[in-house]
Amino acid sequence: MAFAWYGIELDLDDEWAPVSIEGNQKQGYARLGSTRAHQVQLRWDTVAKAPSISDSLERYLSRIGKDSRKAAFTKEINVASESEASYRYSGRASARGSIRYIPDRNLVVLVECVTPGKDSLSAAHQKISSSLKVDCGDLYHWQVLGLNVYLPKDLEVGKRQLFAGRTTIQFTAGKHTLVTAERWGLASELLAKHDFLEWARAALELPRANITDEDVGIRLVQKGHLLTRTQTALVGLYPKENRIQSVKVQSNRSEWNPEWRWIGFSKDGSEIETS
Repeated sequence: MAFAWYGIELDLDDEWAPVSIEGNQKQGYARLGSTRAHQVQLRWDTVAKAPSISDSLERYLSRIGKDSRKAAFTKEINVASESEASYRYSGRASARGSIRYIPDRNLVVLVECVTPGKDSLSAAHQKISSSLKVDCGDLYHWQVLGLNVYLPKDLEVGKRQLFAGRTTIQFTAGKHTLVTAERWGLASELLAKHDFLEWARAALELPRANITDEDVGIRLVQKGHLLTRTQTALVGLYPKENRIQSVKVQSNRSEWNPEWRWIGFSKDGSEIETS
């Protein structure tokens, strides 16, 4: 599986799952846990200009050292270039990490593997940190617990529900546009009990929507009135993963018309290959 948030992506084994996600596009933090005691920490921070990577690491590790309190704290920093460095530390916990500056987004990204013991983290960190990808185009990748979408970069996360059977994330673009991305598991069981079109109307709460079959999936459009926004949704079925995925936009602005590439389909209707 992959974990992607605001277009910052790590390729991880299936044992990893999010424990905590905080912040926004400018600055944030995600902690992922596994079936073992190890954790992965992903941090990102927007900067005004290219930073001194070594100074940034020194400040970060100084905070870690203070948190170690009475535990002996040791650290080691290896600067590879002006935009990248690796490090390790040992105190109340042991960790290996790397930090990278992404100039196209003025973003500093830190990837860290942590264990409460003295287990070797070298191989795990190398595998995970080398998989780091950062989107710098018009769409940012979002992938978590089966949800796998590519959405316009101007969105900010609102409410979210991250469950194994259903994953929902709401996004906002200013005060007048709401985007909801959803993923349902066990699609074959859902569709064995319900007609796909009627299920989609009910699940997306669009009872008056006009439905169009567009080969790769269905488009639902429910026109707004004076005090309500037009709602447009795309719903795709993914038989290989046994899931259904949708993106719904509530907006009266024409530029917020959802595209099939938002839910992982290319222009020719084929699925975009992802981890």
